[in-house]
Amino acid sequence: MVCYSGMVLRPEAHSLRFAPQETRKFWEIGGKIAPTKFSSTATGGIFDDQVALSQAGAPSILVIGFQYDPWFNTTQDTIDRCAPSSLEAVGRTLLSYLYAP
Repeated sequence: MVCYSGMVLRPEAHSLRFAPQETRKFWEIGGKIAPTKFSSTATGGIFDDQVALSQAGAPSILVIGFQYDPWFNTTQDTIDRCAPSSLEAVGRTLLSYLYAP
């Protein structure tokens, strides 16, 4: 859910709860690399792997878009709907985050 052409990624509530420093660091980097794709305004929580991993002692964050078109997760959700610029924004942010001090 990180390749939508109109995506704006927001820090997810559980990520901020369990790994606030890492979440803020990721979004700060993303905001510098792709300011139109990353918003610092937090959004609601999603119970996903990041919650269980964090509760098990591995602080984790979730990077996911919250805008959903009717075709998401259907047979019409095909590769042609992905935006290279969105994938690039997330990929570059992740690489920069991993190599940041």
